[in-house]
Formats: sequence, C-alpha cells, structure tokens
Amino acid sequence: MPWDRVEREGVLRLDLWTVNLLQTPTRDTVCEAAARGRSEAGGYAVRLRAAAFGLILIVSREGPDFRGVHEVALGLDDGPLASLPVWRQQMFGTDHAVMAVIPKQAEAGILGPLNAGRLFWVGLGPDRFSVPVTGFDDVRKAMAHCAEWRKTHPRGAIP
Repeated sequence: MPWDRVEREGVLRLDLWTVNLLQTPTRDTVCEAAARGRSEAGGYAVRLRAAAFGLILIVSREGPDFRGVHEVALGLDDGPLASLPVWRQQMFGTDHAVMAVIPKQAEAGILGPLNAGRLFWVGLGPDRFSVPVTGFDDVRKAMAHCAEWRKTHPRGAIP
C-alpha cells in the first residue's frame, strides 16, 4: 500500500499487525504497531509504540490485572530474547495494560531477529501472549515511514 494512502486512511494493515498514527491527549502524534491475539482467558493486544527514548512495549488484555508482575520476558518461538522491567501499568478502557521500555540501543537486538521467527511472545508472570511475526520487516519499515511522516507534519496533524 502506498504511503500516501496510509496518510489518507491513517492505518496500514500488514497481515495481523496494524501500523497506526495515533493522537495523544496532548494532541501530539505517535506511531504504533499492534497485533491482537486470543487465549482461553480472553483477547489481548501486543503493541510497539514509538517514543523519543525507544519503543514502548504494551500488552493489554481483557480480564484480570497484572498485579504482582515486575518483569516482562520477551521471546521468539521457543527461545528467550530479553527481559525488561515493568515501566508502568494502566487501563486502556476496560483492558488492563503493562508497559515496558525497549531502549533505542536494544531495539536491533530485540526486534532484529523477529523476521526470522514465527511467534513473538511476551511473558508476564505465568501468562504468555503470542503474536505472529512472519514478515515483521514490513512492520518495521511501516513504522519507519510513519516516523518520517511525523517529522514533516506539524504537531496534532493527523491525515
């Protein structure tokens, strides 16, 4: 899909990942890639949101909160990738969310291998949330395009 169409429609769907340009309550804009999944406990989403200091990994789910979770384990297929401290917890509507920061210097080491795998998983306590990552380089490219678009458009301008 051409980037000008993304600008008009505000969303790019890539298999099961969606890249969006979102507006924050402060009228700033952020780029976010999101994938949804479902487990026996209900629906969930895994998001990667661009920030000046790196990427914010967000896992939100229907159902119980993430009380007592202090660490976020990341993995690809059957192997571990990294472990990150929980940065914050909050609500997205009725969904509970946990956030962790992937620092800029760690992005390549964590996101780089995803294209070679099939499932990216996030472990929060006893729970594991998996999303497909086949073709993830396309998601990374769309996020880069979104970031470039943000640089050339004034704050608060959403197509």
